[in-house]
Amino acid sequence: MRRGAFFALLVILPCSVILNAQWPSEKRTKICLNGWWDFLPVLDGTGNHFKEPGEIPEEGWLVNAMIVPGSWVTTSTKGENAEPPWTEWRISDSYSFPSEWNQTNTAWYRRYLTISSIDKARKYFLQFDGILRESWIFINGHIAGHRKEGTLFSEHDITPYLIPGNNEIVVYITDYRRDENNRAYVHVGSDQMDNQRGIWGDVNLDERPVVRIQDLTIRTSTRKNEITLIYKLINETKKSITLRTDFTISENNRIHKSFGGQKITLKPGEYGTYECIEPWTGYIPWSPNNPQLYQLNIQLSANGNALDYYTERFGFREVWIEGHNIMLNGDIIHLRGEWGHKFHFGFFRPEYVRQWFGMLKELNMNYIRTHAFPHPKFMIDLADENGILVSLESAWFFSYQATDKDEFWNNAKEYARDIVNRYKNHPSIIFWSVGNEVRWGWDISEVIAHGPEVQKVYEDLDPTRVAFSDGSTSLWDERTQKIISRHYGMECSGEDGWDRSKPLNVGELGKWHYGQPIDNLVWGNDEIFASFEKCVTAIAQEAADIILQARSNEVSCLFPWNLSCLDNYRSSTVEIKHSWPDFTTPYAKPLRTAPYGAEFT
Repeated sequence: MRRGAFFALLVILPCSVILNAQWPSEKRTKICLNGWWDFLPVLDGTGNHFKEPGEIPEEGWLVNAMIVPGSWVTTSTKGENAEPPWTEWRISDSYSFPSEWNQTNTAWYRRYLTISSIDKARKYFLQFDGILRESWIFINGHIAGHRKEGTLFSEHDITPYLIPGNNEIVVYITDYRRDENNRAYVHVGSDQMDNQRGIWGDVNLDERPVVRIQDLTIRTSTRKNEITLIYKLINETKKSITLRTDFTISENNRIHKSFGGQKITLKPGEYGTYECIEPWTGYIPWSPNNPQLYQLNIQLSANGNALDYYTERFGFREVWIEGHNIMLNGDIIHLRGEWGHKFHFGFFRPEYVRQWFGMLKELNMNYIRTHAFPHPKFMIDLADENGILVSLESAWFFSYQATDKDEFWNNAKEYARDIVNRYKNHPSIIFWSVGNEVRWGWDISEVIAHGPEVQKVYEDLDPTRVAFSDGSTSLWDERTQKIISRHYGMECSGEDGWDRSKPLNVGELGKWHYGQPIDNLVWGNDEIFASFEKCVTAIAQEAADIILQARSNEVSCLFPWNLSCLDNYRSSTVEIKHSWPDFTTPYAKPLRTAPYGAEFT
């Protein structure tokens, strides 16, 4: 079958043991393209709304003016009408770029990449961890990619457009395309995804062989004591080739298990998907108390010559439901976590995430949900390493998008596929959260009609995890759902409206985001009008009452909302400036932290 045509093949192959497997050096290379890029904001008034790209500008560029990852917006869209001090502090501004750039949702980015020669035995992919909002990618003047939404990773094959020598990379960013009611056709998320604009994640050039491992899914079962590998191979040459696949499981360069050795023949331009099921009893199961991680290594060879080598980290664990309990490796697990609204780029640093996870561990918590958008992959890597369980949530935040349009629902299903493909091998992820409080919107009948179609995408692609709508399962017949999810109120205690036939997951509780005295008088007296400490104590007392009842009723998940966001003491009363020795390395590099802006130091 020729390249570009659809080819679907699932073959289950026997796995024989291989001894003394020798692994070649890395067959893939990755170059980080972070740093200072040229920048050209569209400030003539036409860039406030969606605008398709025209010709790439030749003049007007601001050289080395924009940091990647970063954002050109300096004022929170939620705080534009707020009174000082919030506006004056600029909580969401991590860079101090010119305030006039706030006037537009449209801008151009540019940088150059020198490649001494183009290796015809390799393919070149340009990867973006996230671009807000809709974007087009140009290589040497040619459109090489287009992404409708801005909260997820995207990858573009730029091989046909590269030349030996200097190559121009241009990224065009504009607002989301919207319908006649100004409603977007894609999930838009919230928090940073609502307040920032630009290339907000790492950018990399990834080189891979033309004959390669295209994809890998790892599934483990502690009940069966076996590991299942579903992998896709591709042959982008003009010749048929017979391939051999060899697998090892390793840890710290020590090989625990070797298997594989099957032969597969691919025609020119052909790809196929294969499955290998291998028994294994010598593993240490991954859990929050012992987050044991392994490496799954695949070597692809032909005639004794290594063609590709791919490695993926994983943990051996299994999650399932028994009655009203969530089971992890055969043990009942109760989920305890917290999160809240974040707006700045300090959150996109590993140091920040480690402190947050450390706080969770110190407070006997073990769980997060990536509220309002899929958090960057490095955060989930850290969750794997630190034993933090994760509900990976999409950017379906409320339902004020173009839910009456088929295009929106088609995009939503494609988005769900992208999420599963991106995050499927992380042991920390135990749930797929289809969306956050999708009950709030302008036409809920459309959500009720089409929401299950989106959930089914998760379930079909990944039967090893439960998918549900956080805070909105009551929109549908809960007798048919695997988990019941509630947000706020006494129903979170499990006292009413829950028959204990399935787990009750409380995704948000507490009044921290309603921290004003009038909302908390029932747990305090007039003192709470004069003392913030008394007010938050009243909030905590109400939450504790619900939590104690919920624990006695064996509610599976308890998730106080906005603790670290609103109650963590923010010691810095002045702006803090940051400097970095090298802007070309991974992760965001904020240039400032606003007064009272950092939840963690």
